[in-house]
Amino acid sequence: MNNSKELIIDQFKSGDVKAYENMFKHYYSALCLFAMKHLHSEEQSEEIVQDLFCKLWENREDMEITVSLKSYLYGAVRLNCLRYLKTKELHRSHHKIMMIENSEAVDDNHIERNELQANILKAISELPEQRRKIFELSRFEQLKYKEIAEKLSLSPKTVENQMGKALKFLREHLKDHLPTIVFIIYLFSREG
Repeated sequence: MNNSKELIIDQFKSGDVKAYENMFKHYYSALCLFAMKHLHSEEQSEEIVQDLFCKLWENREDMEITVSLKSYLYGAVRLNCLRYLKTKELHRSHHKIMMIENSEAVDDNHIERNELQANILKAISELPEQRRKIFELSRFEQLKYKEIAEKLSLSPKTVENQMGKALKFLREHLKDHLPTIVFIIYLFSREG
């Protein structure tokens, strides 16, 4: 690593916001494009890269880089993409098992309810990780936006925006299920 790169890393590790901003501006777009090759989703790629930069800042003092900064960042993005794909595949497998178990139900109403539930869970699992966490904390754990923001170290406005995007995504992906839309409007239109 040359001296200027080492200096930038040292400045970053010591908490120099300008060094962090320069690193972000220099690598962000290229890392997003790199992630897109693995994930084929612009939104998820951006979330992976943003999450990486957040974690870098949070853990900057303990960060050990033994290769070039560029290699370190690309390696971290690749690893995070692989983790995301593995998690997504596990969710997919879990949903297949659930659907098989649900298909054994005899009662038509029970089958319809199970299918609806499976469709909702499938749509939720397809949300980007942070958005899914926010949605689950709000709807399943009944936390207010402010509580979610504190728990995830985000602003309440970010939580509100992510919830809006999550609900829009769910409405779009469940639009073929009229009862689901009614269910979503009833359940999810409440203030978070």
